[in-house]
Amino acid sequence: CMIAGFLEPDSGDALINGGGLQIVTTVDLAAQEAAVKAAQNTATKASTPKKLDPLTLHPAIASLDVKTGGIIALYGGPDYTSETDSRNWAITPRPTGSTFKPWALVAGLRDGASLSDTFPCSHVSDPLRPRCR
Repeated sequence: CMIAGFLEPDSGDALINGGGLQIVTTVDLAAQEAAVKAAQNTATKASTPKKLDPLTLHPAIASLDVKTGGIIALYGGPDYTSETDSRNWAITPRPTGSTFKPWALVAGLRDGASLSDTFPCSHVSDPLRPRCR
């Protein structure tokens, strides 16, 4: 259990498994079930055209309450609770890649840019990225 993972370093197995703890979470059951279904459906749809095993993909969802920071739903993969691979993909650090682009777009729009603006890149001097796209 993810919560036990946060408690164990300070609490020990006896307290965690012995009962008596009252743990309150912010997870919304309906949102959690929707997150699980959406992630699993997406893995299935993405894997089907390429004939991949959906379990080789790692969809993850983290839904937060923007006012409190509380977790509304969290999906870390179907294997999160398995004995052999308990990696939670929702909290595993990964490169942001294209997932960062919407945030950059919103920041630009808030800064006065428009969707039709273009940006010349002749000033780019990074040898790893010799041309702009």
